[in-house]
Amino acid sequence: MQTILSESIKLLKELRLASISACT
Repeated sequence: MQTILSESIKLLKELRLASISACT
């Protein structure tokens, strides 16, 4: 369970970074 949680958090962070860099 912990692994899935950390994996999804990592994915969310990468998604946010990607959207931020796409906006700029």
